[in-house]
Amino acid sequence: MMKFLAFSAALAGFTVAMPLQATSALFCEGCTSAATAREEAMRHAPLLHCYSPNPDEFMTPENQVCTSAAKKLVLANPNSRQLYTFLVGHETSFPWSVTVTPAQLSTEQRDNYLKTIDFYNDFKQAVEAAQQQLNQNSFRRPSTLVVPMSAEQCPENTALNTLISPEKMQALEDWITYAIMQNLQGNVQTYFETGARLNSVGITIAGTGATIAWNERTRRPYFIQQYQESEVPFDGVFRDTLVLEMELTGFSGNVPSIRFTVDGSSRVAGYSLARWQGQAGSPGGVTVTNSCVQERLAQLRHVPGGEFRRPDGSPSGFGGGGTPLPSDGGSGIETCTIYFYQSGRLLYVFAVPMGQC
Repeated sequence: MMKFLAFSAALAGFTVAMPLQATSALFCEGCTSAATAREEAMRHAPLLHCYSPNPDEFMTPENQVCTSAAKKLVLANPNSRQLYTFLVGHETSFPWSVTVTPAQLSTEQRDNYLKTIDFYNDFKQAVEAAQQQLNQNSFRRPSTLVVPMSAEQCPENTALNTLISPEKMQALEDWITYAIMQNLQGNVQTYFETGARLNSVGITIAGTGATIAWNERTRRPYFIQQYQESEVPFDGVFRDTLVLEMELTGFSGNVPSIRFTVDGSSRVAGYSLARWQGQAGSPGGVTVTNSCVQERLAQLRHVPGGEFRRPDGSPSGFGGGGTPLPSDGGSGIETCTIYFYQSGRLLYVFAVPMGQC
């Protein structure tokens, strides 16, 4: 061991200093002091590169030299608007421990990061206000707790009915966009001019060059729409919901341009969307015996580019197309799996009684 330490000390003179990486910034709600921020910074050390100083020798624990490109890291607490800045790197000799050293930002850099935090808080609060408004309106309607037995009795304002209807989804997205615009407290024209963006990576104010990335406790806002009605009985605990991911791509005048994606955690007709998509441990999808759910799913045939297929790829008779498969006439419910494609892309997987396949 002493030989190894002596050899490592001798190699310290061969360590090549790598250039400083560009400044990166992360949200950090847990950074409530310099000490907690330093602990968080330790978790974001740059990649350590190790090599043999002699190109003719294989690298071993005894001859390796390691180095890293130190990076300037900004940790931003969105609640307190506090910024913590460090240089994060490694020691130049064995055991190459992570080093965290306090650093400074220029006044301009600090102002730009604070503008980014302020936009995040403004957008988040606007989403929360819009969500509260829409869900309050939804819950003013009487609850539907009984499973309807015919299409005429099927509830209209449901997650499934919204999901399968391009018109209803567009209306929901338009309402959310308008409500967010109305609830933004900051200067929307300024957001437009400075190029405010929000995506899966983080928040960017393009005009300033400042970007703050999401961290474990601070993620991009989701819009959660709860539904009072459902095609299936309410179990007293879980209501159907549509969980919408949002990507703010910019502003068209004073109107935010938002791209929506329905998240797999959404609950539709009593099941997670991930199950309807053949995921979450349910490769065969959901078995559908409820008449209202069947009626809703059958409407997918009229979606542009939509088609139902059987497991072998042949057209399915579900929803009025093709020829249904014969049933064996037994007392049990024999089912077959249906795959719904739109423009060649698989969207949903579910099973229905064999006579509807």
